[in-house]
Amino acid sequence: MSRAPAAIAGAVAALIGLVLRPILVATGKLPGVDAHNLYTWELYTRSVYGAGRLPFWNPYFFTGIPHLADVQTQVLYPPALLLRWLPIPTFLSVMAAVHLWIAAVGAMVLVRVAGAGWIAAAAAAVAVALGGSAGPWIHNGHLLLLESASWLPWILAFALLSTGRRSWLPRTGLVVACGLQFMTGYLQGTLYTAGALTVYYAFALMWPAGATRRQLLVQWPLTGLLAAGLVAIQLIPTSVLVLNAGRTGRLSWDEAAEGGWRAADLVRIVRPFAGLPPGGSYREVGDSAIYVGILLALAAPLAFVARERRRAAVFFALLGAVGLALASAEWLPLFRLHYALFPGLRIPPRVLFVTTLSLAVLGALGLDLVLRFIQRRSVAAARVIGGSVLAVVSFDLVSFAAPAIEPVSISLPSPTVAAAIARSGGRAISLCDHVVATQEVLVAGRPSLDGVAGMHLGHYADWAAIAHTGRPPQRDGMYRRMNSDGDVPVRRDLVDAANVGIVLTCGSTSVEGLELVDSDAIVNVYRNGSAWPRATWSCSAEAGSPDVVMTQLLQTPISRSGVSHETGVAGEGSDLLVGTRSCAQQATVYVQAQDRSDGLLILRFDAPSEGVVLVSEAFYPERRAYLDGTPVPTVKANVAFTAVRVPKGQHRLELRYVPVSFYVGAAISAMTMIAWAAATRWTRTRAA
Repeated sequence: MSRAPAAIAGAVAALIGLVLRPILVATGKLPGVDAHNLYTWELYTRSVYGAGRLPFWNPYFFTGIPHLADVQTQVLYPPALLLRWLPIPTFLSVMAAVHLWIAAVGAMVLVRVAGAGWIAAAAAAVAVALGGSAGPWIHNGHLLLLESASWLPWILAFALLSTGRRSWLPRTGLVVACGLQFMTGYLQGTLYTAGALTVYYAFALMWPAGATRRQLLVQWPLTGLLAAGLVAIQLIPTSVLVLNAGRTGRLSWDEAAEGGWRAADLVRIVRPFAGLPPGGSYREVGDSAIYVGILLALAAPLAFVARERRRAAVFFALLGAVGLALASAEWLPLFRLHYALFPGLRIPPRVLFVTTLSLAVLGALGLDLVLRFIQRRSVAAARVIGGSVLAVVSFDLVSFAAPAIEPVSISLPSPTVAAAIARSGGRAISLCDHVVATQEVLVAGRPSLDGVAGMHLGHYADWAAIAHTGRPPQRDGMYRRMNSDGDVPVRRDLVDAANVGIVLTCGSTSVEGLELVDSDAIVNVYRNGSAWPRATWSCSAEAGSPDVVMTQLLQTPISRSGVSHETGVAGEGSDLLVGTRSCAQQATVYVQAQDRSDGLLILRFDAPSEGVVLVSEAFYPERRAYLDGTPVPTVKANVAFTAVRVPKGQHRLELRYVPVSFYVGAAISAMTMIAWAAATRWTRTRAA
């Protein structure tokens, strides 16, 4: 039996390779329709790594945004670091395959820890690898969800082992698995995984199985503290970004609860496409699949029969029920509490990966009971029936998952458009988004007002809403794109001020002030002659609170020369409004360096008097200003951008991204590992 783990791991790897073969062998194609976001992030990450630097800042999206701090980019995720030698499309496909295998082996270990045999463990491994939402996630390109869920079986397996011994310290594997799960980059999945672990420790306090209740009360929070300390190098920068992000806003209940399960959806345990319209696709299945095969679903009730495994069965039944109750936003109240605590999170069925795992484990425990019953009468019959069951489970789940796997072509602008974008100046905005989106603009080497789905800064989302609609922002945590399909932003003055020098359209346009640069017969590339430079000087700026400045910006056009008119903004406040007063003299500002991954912007200016330099790059606390080498304060201006008060004369002004949170996090991670190693050694010495 010592060869069983390797044999199961190898067989499951072969099944995963069989199912994912279309994307693994495809050349230059992506694993899923929404994988373009991951492709773009990875493209930028590699371009910076190739220059021998860490990608702290991304100047191409949202007029600048932290890159490494967004955990979704997986800059520091260990499996990504190991596989970055692969071409990006292959890298994404192999990452999906590797994490399916990680989940499968974890499920095998979990079922063995729960007390079942190898055949049952193999069935659970296949169910977790190919069942549930794994196929639909790959179909949709939602690979971060898949990678996040893959560590849950390991976390619960190590939790069972940790609480099954008398110790104050959690097992090393539990802490490492929790840290790796966070580093996958799907924060909502981290929340649900932490919730599942919390449910287990609460369950263990009521039904102990080795560790005393006092030990559990120490081990439980210590697991979280050690895991947080271990990944502090990523956690601290991410926390700073989250505090400034727009997704921390409050969604409406309808948006948050959209897609919630109904009572009728319970039939999806045995019929995964139930409730979908005729001809429904895997894209519509999305996060709602919990199918682990007919046989395991039917065997699940038998998990409670064997007394020695009843504790595990009760826990996984409880965990699965909590997942279903949370996903059922339309008819059960638990998601109301979730919404009250986390109003920025949405899509309730995304918690169902915990229910999928629970069903797989329960089915495996029930199957093991049947096989043990048969084995007591005939070992040969048990082996034959066990092998047959494995074959049926594998065929069932391969048939379910395989049709979901479809490679998708990479979207790229035509060579004509790409060349026109690259040789033009300023940022780009696309009014032909279905043909040339933000990702394609980055591939062409040009910064944009937009970015791919992920973290966005809250104040920048407010500015984008004002610029696009001319109305106050909704502040609901959602980002409304500046790119569109023919819908011209209402506030042209704000778009010009954001250094938008390129406008892409499908066909001709009636927008004034645009000069045609080139065309590929589908997309026209225009130069915007009224675009502001990246940085400008103004003789004055009005200070006010963020809300007052936003109100005035909604009411007052801005221009490089200003307008002769009092704004009425209060004289004190944390924000500035720039560009609403005329200046008798103008200053010259030269941009010597911009659009760098380290966030460095170098300016030289000659100012006739004291004033303000307005830089059309998003304000962020870790972006620091240095005037002639001396630190000076930065101020948020015009709702979203960066301004620096400057003296008269010729000076050098630098904006630098100073990743203090990264350095602090790295120090905490190092100290955590040292303290943890010392505590482990002390505990072993004392036990000896």
